[in-house]
Amino acid sequence: MDIRTAYGPFSILQGEKKKKEIPDLTQEVKIKKDIPFILHPGEFALGSTLEKLTLSNDIVSRIEGKSSLGRLGLLIHSTAGFIDPGWDGNLTLELANVSRLPITLYYGMRIGQISFQEMTTGVKIQDAIIKACQLRIRPIIMTSLSTMIAMLPLVIGNIGPGAGEGSRLAVGSTILGGMIISTFFTLYVTPTMYLALAKNTKRIDAVDIELKKQLN
Repeated sequence: MDIRTAYGPFSILQGEKKKKEIPDLTQEVKIKKDIPFILHPGEFALGSTLEKLTLSNDIVSRIEGKSSLGRLGLLIHSTAGFIDPGWDGNLTLELANVSRLPITLYYGMRIGQISFQEMTTGVKIQDAIIKACQLRIRPIIMTSLSTMIAMLPLVIGNIGPGAGEGSRLAVGSTILGGMIISTFFTLYVTPTMYLALAKNTKRIDAVDIELKKQLN
């Protein structure tokens, strides 16, 4: 599968004889769709792919450059060419010009390709659970906090006598307590129960994988 360059930002590493902190050695450049980006000889820049890649827990991937651009002296990755299972996001390009002539890069141009490989064993259950929790914790916390904060006026604002005080306090306390309990169950109890139950289960395609092994 081919991948294309995004509009930016490109972080250019500028050579300096004077010793500086790492943040001062880079310059962020954002290009427009109709304006090319010139990578000069010896320059190194970090870019991003236009495509967003999502991998399942049993698929690994690798990013490689195109031979047509490689003959011009363009490298799109130096070391980070391997994409881990469960990856979700845009890919970072490590662009380097090792030729003696400038290389012109355009928005949306086909700059590389991705190969995929299926893992026969998949990711360990513990690692998959940790990865899933890391991806889910932010939206869960944001949703829970927004709901709980919205219920605080019903709970705090009903201190003292007033019309409908008991009903409002009951509604606010019920929703607030329910959100706290459900958030705890979602973040801790559910993953723990899944870990305990999933140890005795097999992959959905376990039979297909076994048949492929026997046929090959």
